[in-house]
Order: sequence, then C-alpha cells, then structure tokens
Amino acid sequence: MAQASPWDRWWDWAAAWCSVKIILLSLGIISLIAALGILLKSLNQEFWAKAILVLSAVPGLGVGLGAYYLVKALL
Repeated sequence: MAQASPWDRWWDWAAAWCSVKIILLSLGIISLIAALGILLKSLNQEFWAKAILVLSAVPGLGVGLGAYYLVKALL
C-alpha cells in the first residue's frame, strides 16, 4: 500500500502507517542483528561478529525505503 500511494494524494494515512511499519520492522531486525553481533564479539568470535554486524546494513536500507515512502505518503 505504501508503494502504490501516488505523489499527488497528500496525507494518505494508510500508506503512512504502512511506511511506519516498514521502518519499525527494519529497526527491529537491526536490533536483533546487533545483539547477535555483540554476543559473538563477547564470545571472541571476531570474524563472525564483524560479518554479522556488516549484515545490519541490509535492513538499514529498509529504514531508508520506509522513510522515502513516508515522505511520499505525507507530501
């Protein structure tokens, strides 16, 4: 729904809510990945900890995409 929202329809609250859900889901996934990376670092698994923490960039794209859709839905 957030993706299908046109630019000419301002204040589309349903699309805005979907965008917020995308952002929150991405932040939750980032938190889980960061927790796993910190756990691996505390277990002295440096290589795997760095590999896992680099993977947190992928859900970071979801935050950016959700922010884009939020701006698109509200402006």
